[in-house]
Amino acid sequence: MNSDPQTGKSSNATFIILAIVGVVILVFAALIIAGAVGIFLYTSRATVSESSVRESDLTRPTATQSPEPPATASRTTTSGNKTEALIEAIKQKPTIGGFALQNVIPQQSNRAFNNSLGEVKGVYTANGKTVLFVVAEMEHRARATVEFGRMIGRERARGAKVTEQIRVKDGTINAAFENGNTKSVAFCNWPDKAPVLCHVVGSDDEKALIEFREGLASGR
Repeated sequence: MNSDPQTGKSSNATFIILAIVGVVILVFAALIIAGAVGIFLYTSRATVSESSVRESDLTRPTATQSPEPPATASRTTTSGNKTEALIEAIKQKPTIGGFALQNVIPQQSNRAFNNSLGEVKGVYTANGKTVLFVVAEMEHRARATVEFGRMIGRERARGAKVTEQIRVKDGTINAAFENGNTKSVAFCNWPDKAPVLCHVVGSDDEKALIEFREGLASGR
């Protein structure tokens, strides 16, 4: 029994068409997968590149940037200059109230006024009696007032007895205290167009302290 030629031809044509459709589907699928992979790789590279730039900006200064100086550099320099100026000012007062200057000591870590622009201690003697004269320069009147109160507070914490309470009068602030045998008077003044200065005068001899204070007041 012979097969129908037309039926064979129809079957072959259908097979060829299905094969072509299958190939086309495979090609489109491959293109879609390739496109998806390409987008993923591009996105990943872009993310890595952006992260690298941001990290570089944060951790690596550019060639035009210069490192900032420490926050204390300016104050340290100012303090050094003011301290040197105060040393020279004390040296220009070789005698006060009959007391002769023996030494001038820059005050660094152990200051009476912690936030002064500069501070020195002059050592004066007369007839075997010693007077210590601390001079500190302040930034302005408000700073002097605050630091004066803090200084008195620290002396109290060390066991000092305040014999004259803090008073503000005629452009000055003053107080007096004693700790053991040492008696001290402290005062700040802020005359117009002049540096704001704070002082502490201390001695184990009350008479010497009074004489030194009188010498300061009279300018002799």
